[in-house]
Amino acid sequence: MKNYDPAFIAAVIALVMTLLNSKYSLAQDSISEAMLWQHRLLIFNVDNKQQLPQIDTEIRDEFNLQIITLIDTKAYLIDSNDNYQQLSAAHYSELSKNYSQAQHAWLIGLDGGVKANYPIDSFDLDAVASLINTMPMRQRQLQQQ
Repeated sequence: MKNYDPAFIAAVIALVMTLLNSKYSLAQDSISEAMLWQHRLLIFNVDNKQQLPQIDTEIRDEFNLQIITLIDTKAYLIDSNDNYQQLSAAHYSELSKNYSQAQHAWLIGLDGGVKANYPIDSFDLDAVASLINTMPMRQRQLQQQ
């Protein structure tokens, strides 16, 4: 099982907590600029692990995605090998307040804003990828390749 670097976990938690405290928008000085502009988040609120879509490592890497899920009163950070690292009860409590709609997923952009909300039963990774590809930061990334 892969363990994340504690500094990385702290940065992800800080990002999520900042999102929660700012009603879905981030101030740049609230989190390290490196984390804010390097990772998009997919946050899932589901009943069980089987409801989560498979997201390949290549897709996660290409779109700089980190996955967080809320399952049965717990929050987890899921790595690219599908290992679940449990976050604290306090983090679950804060996440569940703002991402309380069961059976849904939220896409959080590089800028920390909520970009979309998807019902789990119609979640389509291709639609998420298409949306990300329309974002200004992604457009710049594609032009630089």
